[in-house]
Amino acid sequence: MVAPASVPNEEWSIDFKGWFRTRDGTRCDPLTITDAASRFLVEVRIVDPTWAGVKGALERVFADIGLPDAIRSDNGTPFGSTGRAAFRHSRCGGSSSASSRTTSRRRVRRTTPGTSACTAL
Repeated sequence: MVAPASVPNEEWSIDFKGWFRTRDGTRCDPLTITDAASRFLVEVRIVDPTWAGVKGALERVFADIGLPDAIRSDNGTPFGSTGRAAFRHSRCGGSSSASSRTTSRRRVRRTTPGTSACTAL
C-alpha cells in the first residue's frame, strides 16, 4: 500500500466531478486537481473530458505552480486506457487508484458542492 502524502506537492489527485447541464443547456465538465497532503484545490476548470482538454489544464498548472512528485487518478475517461498511456508519456508520470478508495470518496464529496458555481455560466 502507498503511504499517504505528507507534504504539499508530493501527490495531486485529478478527477472530473461529473458533468451536468447549465441553465442554457450547455454541458459542464468540471475538472479538479487537489493536493493530497494539504487538500488545497490546485485547479478547478471547465474543460472537454478528453486527453487534449486535460493536457491543456495540466500544462497551465505546471507552468504556474510546477510539477508534483506524482498525480493520482481513477481509471475513468480520459485517464483510463489510451488516456493513461498518453499520461505516462507526458512530463509527469501518473498513478492510478481504485475510485472506491475512502479518501478519494471524501475528496469527491468535499469538492463537488463547489462546482455549482458552473451553473451561472
